[in-house]
Amino acid sequence: MTAALYLVCALRRSAAAAVPLSGFEVSLRVAAAVISSSNIFISDAYHNGDRKPGCYTKEHELFWMRCDYFGISAILAYNQLLWTANIGWHCRTRLAAIFSSICLAVVGAAAPRLSGNRDGSTKLVKYITGLQFMPSLTYLVLTMSGAMTRIAAIYVLYATGLVLYLAKTPQSEVFGFHEYFHGFVVLGHLASMGLDLLDIASPVARVAAGTWVHRTPPMALDSLPLVLAPWCLLFVLLPNKGRFLAKLKGKETP
Repeated sequence: MTAALYLVCALRRSAAAAVPLSGFEVSLRVAAAVISSSNIFISDAYHNGDRKPGCYTKEHELFWMRCDYFGISAILAYNQLLWTANIGWHCRTRLAAIFSSICLAVVGAAAPRLSGNRDGSTKLVKYITGLQFMPSLTYLVLTMSGAMTRIAAIYVLYATGLVLYLAKTPQSEVFGFHEYFHGFVVLGHLASMGLDLLDIASPVARVAAGTWVHRTPPMALDSLPLVLAPWCLLFVLLPNKGRFLAKLKGKETP
């Protein structure tokens, strides 16, 4: 329902905007709506399959696990493409978007071969999605300046969920780090949709259809404090940071 409302609002705002969306840009919004909605459905099927009597099997879990990894990669790719389009396909950000799309294709090819959370193919897929998030999406956010730094909110929401997942905190059988992770992912989806609607109505950097900006934007670093914040939180939450600090000082703790 939320995704459908997003699409309707995007089309209506585009029709009244000074810089209307091109056909490709509309397709990016359709992809955003479909992928974000599918991700929630897939995640529920994968993580809550055992709560549905009569339909849970190992094959069921494996199928939805494969879909889950592909869905995560697709989320990162569509955000990269969507917001690169919103700043006019700047040269290096365009290359980063192509890189993220290639990563998605590799994950899509590898997903049917996944056999469990600890096999080599699964580790490879995790590394690939990590590359989509850290170098690729991080670079895009760091090139934003002025009003466009607001998209750092999307990054912070996704990253905070990931940080809690990596730190395995808080621990709770009711609502723990895994639930927080998925909650922040949903908030990231909503933030991306809401901020995109703002940009459609009043484009900050998006240019007319068919126009590409070939000048690479400088690393403005306006978003650097927001980008660093979740990773500083990860360091604070890490249980073994004392040993890590001791290694930096050249003194190994017993």
